[in-house]
Amino acid sequence: MANGNKPRRILHFCPLSTGGVATNAHHQATALVEAGADVTLLCSPEWSHAETETNYRQVRKLTAPPKHGQSSRILSRFRTARSILANHRQCVRSIRDGAYANVLFASFTEYLAPVWAPVLRRMSNQGVWFGAMCLDPVRDYVVGPKWWHRWSVKNGYSFLSDAFVHHPIELETFSSRSIEPTVVPHGEYPMPPPSCSSAELKRELGIPDSDNVALCYGHLRDNKNLKTSIEAVAATPGYSLVVAGSEAAPGQIQSSDYVRFAKEIDAESSVFWKIGYQTDQDTSNLFQMSDCILLPYDSSFVSASGVLFIAVPFEVPLIASCGDGPLAAAVQDYGLGIRIPKPTITQVSQALKSVDEVAESARWNDFRHEHSYDRNAELLLDRIAVFHNLQNQE
Repeated sequence: MANGNKPRRILHFCPLSTGGVATNAHHQATALVEAGADVTLLCSPEWSHAETETNYRQVRKLTAPPKHGQSSRILSRFRTARSILANHRQCVRSIRDGAYANVLFASFTEYLAPVWAPVLRRMSNQGVWFGAMCLDPVRDYVVGPKWWHRWSVKNGYSFLSDAFVHHPIELETFSSRSIEPTVVPHGEYPMPPPSCSSAELKRELGIPDSDNVALCYGHLRDNKNLKTSIEAVAATPGYSLVVAGSEAAPGQIQSSDYVRFAKEIDAESSVFWKIGYQTDQDTSNLFQMSDCILLPYDSSFVSASGVLFIAVPFEVPLIASCGDGPLAAAVQDYGLGIRIPKPTITQVSQALKSVDEVAESARWNDFRHEHSYDRNAELLLDRIAVFHNLQNQE
């Protein structure tokens, strides 16, 4: 790592205040400061960590995106577009006002990039390092015509010096300019100690004390196949299902539809709901109570799962269906649960019956040792140093 102040001053751009992106950004910024960087997090006023409790600076000038489920799909998209453009204008102002030579995006985004990316390309050409955490490297969710999507992805990558991923993958940039991604580990998420016992939380939710608990946690996105989990748990004696998380985006299935579905198949007595934002304390209590975590994703899911890194401190085994990627590798290579071929009712139910036996041989400590934010920060700072060394040679 080269000496000097320039490589160590970083503006960390994170419009999201909740969810896996925000949680990853918080821990990454913390690790970067501990590694010697001077980090300012550009976020919204809704950022969930008080500045007095973090080792990085905070500038709360971004506009939080609209919350799902509070407006129609068209109005939600309009408000989302408005917040995206406003936030990138604020990002540009912050770079200029602070004379930042390094800007880290908490996630890669292509939405409306043809509009906001040109000014960032000019800054990149003038020597500003831009990096992005490509947490969802397969950009197959298309908004609008395909030509617009491809152009947007091209623009989203056009100003980046580095892209960071959690497993080896070739990035589809839709342009002649390719970016060789850097693989960085995803660290575990430390959580506060539980504030109540499993028995107390079961009583609060109405779960039979003798039941095992399967947990579906996080945003209720369609690709999580929640209906499959509901049917599988209902078909498995001795199990209850807890669904905890925020509503999906407009246009996807909402929690009220899942509640209705559970009633239609007479599974309502097996399913318990905690819909909405879950605090760290809520999360700690839920994961302590759970006997396994259900992640029956579609095969298109090849990203890292933040839920996995919440489960690690509690050593809760996972039942996962997904494409080849970091989630699949963690479950298989370290024995952290069961990977099922497809998210079917039969396969999920069979996994529920055998997950306890598999969990006994899980290599949790080995996984912790090889996945840390300290190593993440070290690799990221190395890439910044390489960039500026090359700039100095030119």
